[in-house]
Amino acid sequence: MADDDFYAVWLDNVARVSRPKFFAMLLRRAGVELDGALLPLLVLVEMLGPIGVTELAERVGLTHSTVSRELAKLERQGLISRRPAPHDQRSSHAVVTEAGERTVAAINAARRALLDDVFDGWTAQERAVFARLYRRFADSVYEQLER
Repeated sequence: MADDDFYAVWLDNVARVSRPKFFAMLLRRAGVELDGALLPLLVLVEMLGPIGVTELAERVGLTHSTVSRELAKLERQGLISRRPAPHDQRSSHAVVTEAGERTVAAINAARRALLDDVFDGWTAQERAVFARLYRRFADSVYEQLER
């Protein structure tokens, strides 16, 4: 496969899984009622929390004020709570609530089911090779971001 072929496939995939239709499908499969724009924030708070607004904004590429407003929505829905940051009582960190943990668990189960559907018909060896190569690819991309 030529480098340009892979580049085109990668860009196409990123575009498809980053759009609202994908998030809506995932939330529907999870049986979760949530604004799709809030999905990445909730999942990241669950993965990385407690986390401050500034760090979260940097990770998702949004402004501090936008992330703060979106976290307020998650807080009103009872999916996260905010508590004072240990190093600075003037700022706060977001952490998921029990309801948020259940919501993320449902989303993760839907992701797993989606992958099971996607990989239907693949052999165990094909899945293992893909996982190994995709991990190598993802690690290389991450290394570039950290330079």
